[in-house]
Amino acid sequence: MRVDDLRNFVAVADAGSLARAANDLGASQPTLSKSLARLERALRVQLVERHARGVRLTAAGATLLLHARHVDVDVRDALAALRDLRQGESGSVRIGIGVGIPQALTAAACQPLIASGRISIEIQGGMSDSLFQAVLSGQADFALTGVRPPEGARLAWTPLFRDPMVAVAHRSHPLAAARKVSWSMLAKEAWIVPNLGTITRDWFEQQFRDRALAPPARLVSLRGYPTFYELAADGSALLLVALSLARAGRDAQFVEIKRPPDWRSERVVGLLAREGGYASAAAARAMKAVTTAAQRMFRGTAL
Repeated sequence: MRVDDLRNFVAVADAGSLARAANDLGASQPTLSKSLARLERALRVQLVERHARGVRLTAAGATLLLHARHVDVDVRDALAALRDLRQGESGSVRIGIGVGIPQALTAAACQPLIASGRISIEIQGGMSDSLFQAVLSGQADFALTGVRPPEGARLAWTPLFRDPMVAVAHRSHPLAAARKVSWSMLAKEAWIVPNLGTITRDWFEQQFRDRALAPPARLVSLRGYPTFYELAADGSALLLVALSLARAGRDAQFVEIKRPPDWRSERVVGLLAREGGYASAAAARAMKAVTTAAQRMFRGTAL
């Protein structure tokens, strides 16, 4: 059994079709088809069933997938360890950055690494769920997110600093100068918020339900998109953003509005890595740089 056949199988299972997997891997569809057939012959089981829209896993395929992911990542770890023996502390590091993570933190952590001239950096953005998978699969060495991974996810979580969600408005918005703001007032406003299904969006809507109010009906939902200040520049909407972003001085025309006294957000930014996974010398150095930068920049809320 060949390791590359296992890797191809995982790609086909994730993509749901040979064509999409071939595109993701930069391989031809016939090559993937042969690889899959070779793996099935070696294991003496049928792994996928073909249908009009692509492929679906058999029971044997679903069982293999649970283990094949770990084998693929373990092989990558072994190759990375051998590479590091040759390269020492030089090399590349891939960092995942979640939505709502301050760019100033990313810059402060990466600048000394860039200046050293020995490490190349790849930064990928995304929602927390996609970054969890990127770290688990070895596509990212570590990630910075504002969401703690679920229990049992084989991910190690190191909290860095508190970064609660706050409400921000353009100075021309009626609530920008209000001395007192209630939940019922907030429920009537238009909002720019994270997409449905995210932990932050669920938290936001639950705050209103807990107070016997319907969540705001006028919403613009953002998925994997930076805070859209320009959309609220006419004073027509409030923005739900992380405190670090609200105070980053990005646009002097936007201000934090007063919040109800019982507004509580427990959001914490943390560093995410694969539990028990191999960390290259370059990745370890980058994680230390991120931690040092976070402690320096967010001294008052560091954990």
